[in-house]
Amino acid sequence: MALNISSPVSRTLLSDFATTRDLLSDKDYITVEGVITVLSVALAFVGVLGNAVSIITYVSMASKDGVTVTFLFTAAADLIYLVTVIAMGVSFLLLSVEVISGYTIWFPVEPYGVYGFLAMSGRYPYEASKLATTCLSVARCLCVAKPLLYRSFFYRECGFVYHCNIFSLFHSLLYAGLGAHGNEGPIQQLH
Repeated sequence: MALNISSPVSRTLLSDFATTRDLLSDKDYITVEGVITVLSVALAFVGVLGNAVSIITYVSMASKDGVTVTFLFTAAADLIYLVTVIAMGVSFLLLSVEVISGYTIWFPVEPYGVYGFLAMSGRYPYEASKLATTCLSVARCLCVAKPLLYRSFFYRECGFVYHCNIFSLFHSLLYAGLGAHGNEGPIQQLH
């Protein structure tokens, strides 16, 4: 059965919430997003400390195999992501200053544009971290299912090559995605 878009109920809902301003006021948005941002930044500081300890530990261990390199890569990608979360918190604080002061322009760069850019660019280290976690899962499965293949495949240089390829792939996709939509791409939306 197809959804009847022209029903009186759907027309009423669509007309009641024609814009997001009708759904959530600027003050409500600042309040809700502010609480979420404060919690995110607090957790990000804890995560930065934890990942810094992990990176120091893995570097001092000296990478002997691909799994150690993958753990090091995961900690580094998470650290980069958490730094973008902290930067988003600072950007949101600056946005809040402008909104509270009645949209007076205090800064030469629009804080919400920086906030949006950081939100988009922070996604890539997060995705790289998920891929590295997938690599660790495959390594664990191979360790049990095919130990000889595991021993020959997950050596240190293979880990470096694997992660260099991940970084290259993500950067290629990032730059291709930024220009793929013409005037409607993510960079154009910030202007």
